[in-house]
Amino acid sequence: MMAIETINVGWEFTARDEATGDVPKNLTEEGHALMQALLSIEAANPAVKDSAVSIDTGEGLVTFELSATGAGLLGAIEVALSAIRSAIHTVGGATHDFPTAPEMMDGISFRAGHFEAEPV
Repeated sequence: MMAIETINVGWEFTARDEATGDVPKNLTEEGHALMQALLSIEAANPAVKDSAVSIDTGEGLVTFELSATGAGLLGAIEVALSAIRSAIHTVGGATHDFPTAPEMMDGISFRAGHFEAEPV
């Protein structure tokens, strides 16, 4: 039987307008919409908790944070990726270059009860 794992994920993205390369003018509104999408996902999926979205309009940074529970570490990462992708899709974004959970495993660094994940 596989152990149930709960992970805390922090994942930062750079948001740019595809046509101009500029920070989108509506990034703050997009951040609010992403947060609402994650709250809806939390309400429907008890494996996703404690979601947060942070926006830095000066740098064009969007940071997702959440806790995800799944069957083993890989399963928990899959739950986290699915929640983040779903939120992005809900607000009309695309995730065609998103890594898979196994690809994410290559970019994880572990520290005494803590790990950080970055897209590779």
